[in-house]
Amino acid sequence: MKVAEGRTVIEKYKAETSKYDPKSYLTLGGALRLLAKDKKAGPAATVAYDNAERRLIEKLEKLPDEQRNLYVEATIKTLRTKLGKTAA
Repeated sequence: MKVAEGRTVIEKYKAETSKYDPKSYLTLGGALRLLAKDKKAGPAATVAYDNAERRLIEKLEKLPDEQRNLYVEATIKTLRTKLGKTAA
């Protein structure tokens, strides 16, 4: 059932890999792993991020202005540090 629902993902994978390896094939287990990998990095991840961002903003809006600004700056600094980004 999962393989049938993820047919477009599997067909895209097959089309991309068959360019380089005409004898390429995908087992049932390989197809299931491909679909699981696609789900982890796909729309579900962006939806989770959007939900987390919305909740964070809602909580920040409840804080007094001075405290809110401190938390915003601290959050930005933490994200840049964790992600290894120094640019604004």
